[in-house]
Formats: sequence, structure tokens, C-alpha cells
Amino acid sequence: MTPLPRTHRRYIVARAVYNWLVIALVTLCGCSQKAVLTSSMSPTIKPGARITVDWTAYALSSPKRWDVVCFNPPIYTNQIWAMRVVAVPGEAVSFAAGGIAVNGRAIAVPSHITNVAYVSLDYPALRSGGVSGITSPYVVPSNSFFVLGDNSTNALDSRFWGAVQRTNVLGRVRGL
Repeated sequence: MTPLPRTHRRYIVARAVYNWLVIALVTLCGCSQKAVLTSSMSPTIKPGARITVDWTAYALSSPKRWDVVCFNPPIYTNQIWAMRVVAVPGEAVSFAAGGIAVNGRAIAVPSHITNVAYVSLDYPALRSGGVSGITSPYVVPSNSFFVLGDNSTNALDSRFWGAVQRTNVLGRVRGL
């Protein structure tokens, strides 16, 4: 039997290394399921539901408006929260009477997102809690994202603590 040419052997070794790297990345950095504990994303994600998180979704790209992302909240440690991106770096978020505007235009929720209405900090249920929020208008810093819970009358989100830094965004929720 004749030995394989040197270039063919290199190809076989390179292909084997590539396959092992792909397996390692999928195993270590792929998708996993997490349980949701709060109602801040209701009705999109109900408390007790399990969500699939793609931890590699933003390895080569950034979150886009309307993505539901998992992140480490800036006000708590050792927690992972899920909320929807409504403004990206450089955009101005303002609180209009009863609603939220981005760059001077009221947020128009896409048709595939149902039963969701975002309220501003002047909403009575939010005012009665005595919680202060960010000043309006709020310009989203570079490498940061403004996130809101879909259940905005019962969500502790960017309206209260500002934008989430890109380094705190961990992955994208899939299958919504």
C-alpha cells in the first residue's frame, strides 16, 4: 500500500482538528435552557417557563432592536435576566406622556410582538412605588443597550438603572 501524499495527510489532520474545535465550541458555548423566575417578560415569557439561550449569538455581532437578550443586570450580581432591546448605542430614549420614544418617535412595536405596551415612568403603578428613574431624554452610551421588560408595569429595567453594557450581554433568547 502506498503512503498518502503529504498534502493529503495535512488535510486529514487539519480536518480532524477543525471537527474537534467545532464540537468543543458547541459543547462549551452553545445553547442551553434556563428557567424564568419573574413576570417582567410576561406575556412573551411566563414565570416558570424554560427559555433557550444561545450564548454564542453575539460573539461576532451585536444585539439589535427587539432582540430578547440575557444579561447580568447592573444592579445585582450573580443573576441572569432576560429583557428586550429597544434602543441601541447613540439613540435617545425619552419618556413621553404615557409612552416611550426613541429618537423623538414613539416606539412602534412590531406586529410579531403581541400584547406588549411599554409605559413611561409617569405610569401610576410605577409612580406609587416611589422608585426613581433615569432622566429623560437618556442617550444610550456606546457599547450599551436600553432594555425593557415586556411587562413594563412590573419590570425593573433600563428605565430605572440605565443601559446594559455590551460586556454584560451574555446571549440571545431563541424561539420566541
